[in-house]
Amino acid sequence: LRTILSRQLSVSTQSINAYVLGEHGDSSIVVWSSASVGGIDLNTFCRQTKISLPATTRRTIEHRVRNAAYEIIQGRGATWDGIAGAVADLVRCIVRDERRILTVSTVDGLGAKALAMSLPRVVGGCGVVSTLLPKMDSAEATALRRSGKIIRKNFIFFWK
Repeated sequence: LRTILSRQLSVSTQSINAYVLGEHGDSSIVVWSSASVGGIDLNTFCRQTKISLPATTRRTIEHRVRNAAYEIIQGRGATWDGIAGAVADLVRCIVRDERRILTVSTVDGLGAKALAMSLPRVVGGCGVVSTLLPKMDSAEATALRRSGKIIRKNFIFFWK
């Protein structure tokens, strides 16, 4: 997401904070409401820089984010390089007790209430230190709940 936005907005990925939440797949949510560039909310940044990021462009970005794995598989045959990079980054964060905010999943709840969903979490030497919930509009919150139901349904199905 940050790479796509970086190209669209002509700024470094390092200057962008934006999250993809929920499942890693078709029901993932791009949380536009909390996206920021250089500490400025995305909409204000676009107004100030006179960059247009209309709903159609945002939907295209969401589609590209959700389907990135398929593009990688088509081009490289698999996604293991990305997975290896993410795991290495996560391990480095834990070993160095960096307390970085990463979008990772951890199982919350027990039994039928168990749910592992990608959310921004502070990660340090003992793993997940805390979970953060970014600002979301009502449509994004509803979509996140729907994504959680999809995850839970498939998790329960898998373990039956």
